Amino acid sequence: MRKLLISLLLAIFLLGCTQTEQLTTDQIVEKMNEKYNKTHDIKGKIVVTQCLGNETISPQTIKFLIKKPDRFKEEIESSMPLPNGTTRV
Repeated sequence: MRKLLISLLLAIFLLGCTQTEQLTTDQIVEKMNEKYNKTHDIKGKIVVTQCLGNETISPQTIKFLIKKPDRFKEEIESSMPLPNGTTRV
């Protein structure tokens, strides 16, 4: 009975994985535009970290705010590496 239950759950899981809807690029863009049109303001934070070989450059943080129809604000917080190995904010 236990093997039957496990087999049934596994079969349902596999069937669910194979029947996922594959979206085209145009469908993704259309869905994003629909969500964007329903949104009045967007606020977010992006953290960018750059790697050059084995060396990681200090991360840069960008905060942004979009208020429809025509307002956009961004604040870039970064630190600059100095030749003596310290950083300046």
